[in-house]
Amino acid sequence: MNRRCCGWTILRAARFGVTTATAPVEIGGYLAADRISVAALTHAKRALIVEVPKNFSSDEPIVIALDGTAGVTYSHLRLVAGKYSKASFVVDTTGTGTHGVTLELATEDGSNITLIQIADGDRDQVIAGQHHVRVGRDATVQHIVVTLGGDVVRLVTSAQFDGPGGGIDAL
Repeated sequence: MNRRCCGWTILRAARFGVTTATAPVEIGGYLAADRISVAALTHAKRALIVEVPKNFSSDEPIVIALDGTAGVTYSHLRLVAGKYSKASFVVDTTGTGTHGVTLELATEDGSNITLIQIADGDRDQVIAGQHHVRVGRDATVQHIVVTLGGDVVRLVTSAQFDGPGGGIDAL
């Protein structure tokens, strides 16, 4: 599955159940942490939405890539994990340019999600923005950011707990 939207390309997704859509950016409960995140939400016209259905389980990661281009761009990515799902998302940023990004991860009750952000841009690439994680009741999230390249990589992570028993490990 190679699907492209809003600067993002889904390089690999689990064979069954994962759906994608594009929609206007909505800020349902999302609180931007800084000026860059506000700009990304304001200037990104559409969001790529990747949904994992209820009871879905896969050991194959869902890989989503952003290959930056020269200039300034903004994007919004929304990842949704249904109840009792188990999945891994790998978000890989490469290329050049300056990119303001907002990423939302919404986990429903009992889900077990790993989110890995890899920043491996050219020497002049700037990636800045926010990851906002909503953790459902008894859900677990492992959030990992790996910086291998780029001039500046600055991502602010925020978490919101929607029920008791949820947990997040942010590395």
